[in-house]
Amino acid sequence: MTDRELLREYSASGSSEAFAEIVRRHSAMVHSACKRILGDAHAAEDAAQAAFLIFMRKARKLPKGTVLSGWLFLTAQHAALNQRKRLKRRERHERKAAVVRAERGKPVEVKWDDVRPELDAAIASLPRRQRDALVLYYMGGRTEEEVAREMGCARGTVAAHLSTAVNRLRLRLKRRGVIVPTAMLAAFLGERAVEAAPVALADAIIAAGTGAAAASTAATAIAKGTMKTLAWAKAKIVVAVLGTATVVAGGGTAAVKALVSSENSIVDNPAIVARLQSLQPGESALLPDFEIRGVEDTPGNRQLARL
Repeated sequence: MTDRELLREYSASGSSEAFAEIVRRHSAMVHSACKRILGDAHAAEDAAQAAFLIFMRKARKLPKGTVLSGWLFLTAQHAALNQRKRLKRRERHERKAAVVRAERGKPVEVKWDDVRPELDAAIASLPRRQRDALVLYYMGGRTEEEVAREMGCARGTVAAHLSTAVNRLRLRLKRRGVIVPTAMLAAFLGERAVEAAPVALADAIIAAGTGAAAASTAATAIAKGTMKTLAWAKAKIVVAVLGTATVVAGGGTAAVKALVSSENSIVDNPAIVARLQSLQPGESALLPDFEIRGVEDTPGNRQLARL
């Protein structure tokens, strides 16, 4: 079964078998994403459990066409960032020095430890289709044909997404002070981005998800905190867009119709949430494109749009 079929089955029936297969397929990728951010295998286990707890709660609300690998990757990042609020980063002056040396043509030895702390935030900032293709191919170990089936597009489109994604990722890493050649970056993605997960991790997640055992206290706390963070980020984005709509609308017909009527009216943009969470004090960011899905233009919704 494809990921899409497994997600459909789990969303429809809560199938324990479907959930277990999803965990087996993706637990290594999720754990590796958490470990890159946290730097500790045991802390990463709790964050990985939290990511799957969030999946259990949100599976039925995921938009049609969601690529499960991409969604789980971003959810793992949210969980790890929530557990450790500040990413460990190298001193800024060291990174600037590396950029200067590279631009002067001096060879700079790039190691995985230079790329690792910045990789996930950079991947999260990619456009969704490129991010999904990259995660499926490099971190999910899929072939281009398999990626095409999961994403519902042609193989040539997948190849274009992958090429563009790796190049954009390289440029984003450069802006963060990490200079890495394209070929080396692709090698890091394919060889180092996903490590083997602890043997008992998948069994522990499955047991917690099927009710056979309780999730760890830490995983439960991380999941709750991450859900609150996502909800708060969603609210801040809506407020910002509503403020923009007020300016656009002026005194005439609103250019943006009513934006919110219920929890299901808004779909999280995980890339924006991840970028906001990765900001350090005093930093700013140019956010990627995002969309607001409008709902019926009713008096109640118009009232909300004026708030």
